[in-house]
Amino acid sequence: MVQARWICLLLPLLELLLAGQAAQGQSGAGSERFFRGYRPPPARPVRLPPVETEHVPRPLPPPSAIADPALQPAGLFVPSSSFAGAAPGQEELPSGPVFPRRLVSAGTASRQGGNTAQAATSAEEPAWMKHLRRLEFSGHVRIRHETDAERLVGPTRNRQRLRARLALTYRWNSEVRAGVRWTTGDRKIVLEPDDRAGSPLSYQDAGDVLDKVEFNLDRLFIHLQPRWMPAQGWVTLGKFRNPVRLNPIFAAPVGDLVWDEAAHPEGVAAGWRLEHWLGIDRVEYLLGESWVLELANQDDASLFFTQLWFDHRFHPRWQFQFGFTWYDWNNLNPDGNTRISAENNVGNAVVPVGPGPDDVVFASGFSILNPLLVLSWQPPGLPALDTIQVVWEYFYNTQSFDADLADGFSIGMQLGPAVTSRKQGAWKIYYTWNEVRQESVFTPVVQDDFQLASNFRGHWIGLDWFVWDEVELRLWILSSQPIQPVAGSRQTQWRFRIDLTTYF
Repeated sequence: MVQARWICLLLPLLELLLAGQAAQGQSGAGSERFFRGYRPPPARPVRLPPVETEHVPRPLPPPSAIADPALQPAGLFVPSSSFAGAAPGQEELPSGPVFPRRLVSAGTASRQGGNTAQAATSAEEPAWMKHLRRLEFSGHVRIRHETDAERLVGPTRNRQRLRARLALTYRWNSEVRAGVRWTTGDRKIVLEPDDRAGSPLSYQDAGDVLDKVEFNLDRLFIHLQPRWMPAQGWVTLGKFRNPVRLNPIFAAPVGDLVWDEAAHPEGVAAGWRLEHWLGIDRVEYLLGESWVLELANQDDASLFFTQLWFDHRFHPRWQFQFGFTWYDWNNLNPDGNTRISAENNVGNAVVPVGPGPDDVVFASGFSILNPLLVLSWQPPGLPALDTIQVVWEYFYNTQSFDADLADGFSIGMQLGPAVTSRKQGAWKIYYTWNEVRQESVFTPVVQDDFQLASNFRGHWIGLDWFVWDEVELRLWILSSQPIQPVAGSRQTQWRFRIDLTTYF
């Protein structure tokens, strides 16, 4: 089955290569110059006329006059922290200033009015400056206070947490870019189950005897978006952000009940987008394959995922969005290997297969169907209340060992102006009611904000407010009550958070 899916994933790559060869043959010399990259002739040395003692440069040309398309202004992109489902790599592009461009041809300047002084000072810029202009960066620094009350095991816990992220993206041209991202936190996607009360994905706890903060690479990808690929197609390879569109309420702060924003697939993904198809404003389709556990002498564990997404504005103030996602986890205990079920599992049921504490395998398989419905409304006459969104999400594991533990859902609402602007005064309030049964999600990759990964029902309410430009204050309150008793208790647990985040 994995081989068949790989054939499906390789088809768009083969289509890309064949179409590229055809496009290169049809475009002739123009295409050849594009792929080689334009290099203007060097400036000729010119003797300055004695009458001029000072050079006054000409005005900079518009960006459209620059020959290299990779040096065109990239525009503004919505960051991943507030936009669910951006194409992999785009979510980390900065919203800061773009380096100034200038025309690099000295010959043109020397022919306009015979001003030889301008020709002498308009020589080709250094190569390092061109590379610097193609490099884009973004990230944030976050300080958090967290209180866990009414814990199932142990007393109330108070702690301070630290997180920093730095993403770099290099645009080779308008169709190819590569990116990396560093983040604080442990290199493992999750720690041992008894540390579930702490978010182990990307945060560092203060108070570890003044030890240094760990920093690890959590993204490394190449993103291709060739203009000849049909339906605005794209392909991403490496370790990248999950391209699936997630619940917009969860996506901004945490990711999703089914998939956390700090978990990154390792493999390949491809997607397409159609505009105004069959009366629908936008239709998107994507699929991908990720390696989960590679073993030298055993079958590998893997994940196949796909999503179909519809987006339609049926009224100037009403927008309808619907997505259907399938996560198919395969061979999670290959030939009896217990690494994932023993080390990464934080809530799914297991079955012992030996005398040791790590000799356990998953009781269920995991093939999760995940529909998502988003209804947005822009109320008239309320400029401070830009959008009201109602969101319903459902998830069902078709391979659960017990049908009573196989499903879960979330229903919620968020309101406020577009907080993605990151301008002073932007705000958002949100609330969800959630019920997540034990086998409805695959716990190694789900959210880590509730004190339980699965087997709980509870509330989540939050407020986001930008105190200054690019400086956000976030207040959270989360409650979770076990559906089935944990350690003999069904006591409701509470978590309170205050986050201060600076973006760049």
